[in-house]
Amino acid sequence: MTTDSPLPRLVAGLGYTLVDVRQHSTFAFRTDLLSDSYVVAVDKPLQFVFAGPHPFELAPTRFVSLECTAAIVTAIQSSPHLDYLTQAAALSLLAQLSERIIGAGWKVDRDERPVPTGPELNLGLRDPALPDDTWWFAAIYRSADARLFVKLRRTHRAGRNGADDLFLVTLQWRDDVLLDRAIAVAKQLRREDSVAPDLDRPIVLETYVDRVRTLMPKPY
Repeated sequence: MTTDSPLPRLVAGLGYTLVDVRQHSTFAFRTDLLSDSYVVAVDKPLQFVFAGPHPFELAPTRFVSLECTAAIVTAIQSSPHLDYLTQAAALSLLAQLSERIIGAGWKVDRDERPVPTGPELNLGLRDPALPDDTWWFAAIYRSADARLFVKLRRTHRAGRNGADDLFLVTLQWRDDVLLDRAIAVAKQLRREDSVAPDLDRPIVLETYVDRVRTLMPKPY
């Protein structure tokens, strides 16, 4: 699934700061309006590279979001395709992703929540009683405190019998332990700067990240 895409690259991993993201990426995002709780949302074609833990590259996408606390990336979402997919194409992509994710070193997490088997998923995908905008967890993976959720969504019904329904595959990385640590760092820096503890506040990125890293080394 590695590509030689001419698209701009966005490189991010859990525990990356926004300075790390900017230094490793060719995609430029605004940094003049940042706060200590911020979402970088991109809705245009680009090449996304997940930088860790257990990094791997994805096919070109038109959607990526980075959830950041204390300028640290604590959750990521991406859909590794440019257009909506038919059911056959979506299931093929899920199989490719499973091979890529496990090959990168992620482990299947069988304790997080039940995931439908292949036959169950196929029946659900074609069930006309379910709303168009229905999500399925196709797979869940673990690496220490990090989780990777692979989701499948039927975006809308294009055909009467379900054969032409269109789907979206989404990967969601998150680390709740990392998030709690980042929240604690953001609160500490607000106290040091006499800023209200329950309000986001604007930051100067490089200066702020220098302070963050003294309190919270990169976890991966």
